[in-house]
Parts: sequence; C-alpha cells; structure tokens
Amino acid sequence: MKKRRNKNRELKKGISPIIATVLLIAIVVVIALIIFIWASSFVKEQCEKNKEACEMGCGDVSLDTSLDGEILSLTNTGNVPVVNIEIRKISGGDTEIQRENGLGTGQGNIYGLGGSYDKIEVVPIILGEIKNSKQEFICEKNKIEVS
Repeated sequence: MKKRRNKNRELKKGISPIIATVLLIAIVVVIALIIFIWASSFVKEQCEKNKEACEMGCGDVSLDTSLDGEILSLTNTGNVPVVNIEIRKISGGDTEIQRENGLGTGQGNIYGLGGSYDKIEVVPIILGEIKNSKQEFICEKNKIEVS
C-alpha cells in the first residue's frame, strides 16, 4: 500500500510544475496582449499621400482665389488633386461651414456663398491613405483667408 501512495505523490509532483508553468506563460501572454492593445490606442496611424506624409502632400496644394460679391472663384494651381473644399464663412463669432466638391489639378470652379460675411476661409482637403483605406485629410496649414 505504501508503494502506491508514494507513486501517486510522485505523479502529482510531476504534473503540478508543468501546469504551473503553462499557467504562468498564459498569464504573461494575456497581460502582454492587454498592454499592447492599450498602448496602441496612443499611437496615431500616419496618413500618407504618394508615399509621403499627408502634411507634405498638403505642401503641394495651391489654390488661386478671387471673390466677387457673393461669388467665390477657385482654381487648383498645385500638382495635387483636392478632393473636397471647406469654405468657412465667419461673421462675428459664428462660423458657417460650406463643404464643396474638390478640384483636380488645373481645374477651377465657382461657388455661391449667399450672404455677407466678415471673413471667408478656404481649406483644401486631400485624399490620403491609412492602412490601405482612403481617408480625407484637412490641410489646415494651407488655409486661405479671402476678404
């Protein structure tokens, strides 16, 4: 009888360290995964336009503007197509945003503003790429003030 008890104890001692090791490895992997997911939320994905950062692509955007009453004329003189245009009409402390279709390179268009405003800002929006999906990028640094 004593031999059987000793054999059972020996088997239990052999299994327990293996289970503990597997559990420790599993716990470490789960904790590492949680930390990775948490930390990745702090890292913003880089927007790219023609294999460079979208901010650099905005540097190639150039718009010629002219204002005649309530008619705004825009021409894309840069070498990057503008996918959309944001026209900000500022009057006092209020800002009204009018979003219009963009302009290809060399294209021009006329936009009706409707109303009088203290200041008008034209902001180009280009199409960039983040992780193989297209996404709009607002070129805030290329904002043009029209008065």
